[in-house]
Amino acid sequence: MEGLVQLLLLLTLLHLLPTPGLADYVGQSVAGEVGEGNYTYYTLKQPGNVQLVLTTLSGDADMYVSGHDQEKPTFMFDGHYISSATCGEDVVSLPYHMRRPVHIGIYGHPRHPVSKFSLEVVIVESREFDPFGENSDSSEYVNSDGRDSHEESYRKQGGGGRGKSGEG
Repeated sequence: MEGLVQLLLLLTLLHLLPTPGLADYVGQSVAGEVGEGNYTYYTLKQPGNVQLVLTTLSGDADMYVSGHDQEKPTFMFDGHYISSATCGEDVVSLPYHMRRPVHIGIYGHPRHPVSKFSLEVVIVESREFDPFGENSDSSEYVNSDGRDSHEESYRKQGGGGRGKSGEG
């Protein structure tokens, strides 16, 4: 018995076993339905690393996610930031540094009169969820203190514009 305890301790120290207390968990779940060609909208304010898991129970529901500046995401290319539109389970990962709230649109595919779904918000305990996104200069990301980056402040004041006439 003592050998088993030592082996478990060794495996835990070597990170081969999951660390208790750092497991992902469902923070919230909602069931709903959406008509063909229509949207059902949700707003997520949960900070931290989050995965949105959309399970279609009948029909074909797809998920479109936008940032704080666009309350009703759509399937149009410029109508969302992140999407998942499969015939099975749809998963979207939101890193901790993505500004909240985010807006979620569940779209009912036109081939099905009604699509029934379950949407889960999975809280991901690991901060190493998206190690590369922190250095992004996207306006969707904020510094760890919650303030806009210098680049974002500059853009808000009218600097750094792209596509103005006379620029090449």
